[in-house]
Amino acid sequence: MEQENETPTATVFQPQGSFEDLVEHFDSIPHYLFRTSSPQSAGNTTETYIESEAVKLNLDQRDLLRLDRAKAVAMLRNHLLWSKNHRSDNLISWTSSFLFAVQHGIRRQATGHPYQEFSEIKISILDTRKVPRGTFLPAVALLNAYGFKSQGRLAHKYYCGEYLSQGRLDLGGERGIMETTTLESFINHGLFELYPPFADKNYETLLCSRVLQLREVFRSPPEVPNSEEISLAQSISVGCFLDMSMRPVVMMTLLSLKPRFRLDTAILAAFRDNCWGTFVADHSLDCYKATSDQVPEHKQLTDMMHDVHADTQRKRQLDRTRAQWLKEKGTDLCQIEALADSIAMRPTFQKKYVVLVGRKGEEDYDSCG
Repeated sequence: MEQENETPTATVFQPQGSFEDLVEHFDSIPHYLFRTSSPQSAGNTTETYIESEAVKLNLDQRDLLRLDRAKAVAMLRNHLLWSKNHRSDNLISWTSSFLFAVQHGIRRQATGHPYQEFSEIKISILDTRKVPRGTFLPAVALLNAYGFKSQGRLAHKYYCGEYLSQGRLDLGGERGIMETTTLESFINHGLFELYPPFADKNYETLLCSRVLQLREVFRSPPEVPNSEEISLAQSISVGCFLDMSMRPVVMMTLLSLKPRFRLDTAILAAFRDNCWGTFVADHSLDCYKATSDQVPEHKQLTDMMHDVHADTQRKRQLDRTRAQWLKEKGTDLCQIEALADSIAMRPTFQKKYVVLVGRKGEEDYDSCG
């Protein structure tokens, strides 16, 4: 009986020579990536591995960067343009944008041949920190490396949130590396109620243009989420994902579909109440990277993670200080609680960092994720 590999393995990119500068992108991959898949997708996406069409058909699986240049250029072009002749395609697409991932699934359900139910369309979320370095490269970086001009359907603005892997990615036996649910599950647990634009039938056949349109909301002032939005975001996370470490990520992702204030008190309070901030604060802030201002919902997510991380660490420090004071000084617990509350209510910390998220220049909004 073959023993399951406990450590994730991948067909990594190995930049050399003229591609050596691509190495710098290995350390700026988003902390989480999304993938939309269905029975009609090229290759295979399962709970334990993701493989390209070339691997599935046992064709050439060499590193893209080691291929003959003409062959590599053709593969990259055909993959990004969704060429029907994809038998030799060794590339796999991911996105930093949940907005794009969901709209992609909606479009696939509306236009797929043969017809596909929402229950057949899957959305996966992958923790990129747990897979080998070099597993991913930004699509735009590869377009630049192979000399593609930013024009027509290959205009680089369309691929700002897209990341590519290649060959096969084995996830090993560790839980929490990638979690998958169906678009049907998202909808049944309240996605369309939380974000009604997804339910608009007039736009179900569109993808990039619809995503750009939905991003227009980030030109508006930030909104404070109401209690129903926070409750829905949490219940969707619980209903769709069993892994506790993924639930806070999904909840913040859902709340990041609109512009939010930095250090929003309602959001911070929600993550204190459900204790999910601990899963965020257990990692270094270096893990949470905003890789592009051109994907505003991803930047919003990253900002929110930073805020929850800071708030949780602050609470931990207060708890440690409270315990130490009790031990050394015998200070009355009520006095310490009052002091902690007064610190929590001071406005200086919050005012210092309040910004309007997403109100950038025109160029920040013409990518499709």
